[in-house]
Amino acid sequence: MDGSKLKNLPMILPGTPPPIKGESLNGYLLRLSELNGYANLPQLLKIAGYKGAPYWYKPGIGDRIASLIGMSSDEFKAMSYDRGSKASSRTKAQIFGHDVSYTMLDVTNPKICPACVVDNGYIKSEWDLTSFIACPDHRTILLSRCPHCERKLSWRRPGLLTCACQRPSGRFLNQVNRL
Repeated sequence: MDGSKLKNLPMILPGTPPPIKGESLNGYLLRLSELNGYANLPQLLKIAGYKGAPYWYKPGIGDRIASLIGMSSDEFKAMSYDRGSKASSRTKAQIFGHDVSYTMLDVTNPKICPACVVDNGYIKSEWDLTSFIACPDHRTILLSRCPHCERKLSWRRPGLLTCACQRPSGRFLNQVNRL
């Protein structure tokens, strides 16, 4: 096969386990970023020609990211929050197959239950709901800031349980506020 044909083959990350039911799209992408040895999520997405985190589904960009992670465009779109393209649907997003006002979602300021991430290995979609502030399983307040450097959590962090401060003490393990 000559080099020109190789350029047209889709690139797929070597480590692409399937998403877990209930996993958030950004959490899944962060998990893949960490698994594949990227310093953070934006580095992984840069390969697909995207800057930032895919908070909302965008045709074209979503297709490139889907191709990179070995997912169909439809599977990728199903995991993302689609704001719609019609004027009447711009205020709605889909979560778990239901229409909700996109003001009920906060995908730019992640929050997590570290105990759930340790137990289950993923970030849950429901944590993107603005009203979801505590974990019913562990009876803890969800973390939205690093307990060590006190910066807001970001999708630009190196891993599911690691803050951007990257200090060894920047791990979130056992940093829970019991209810």
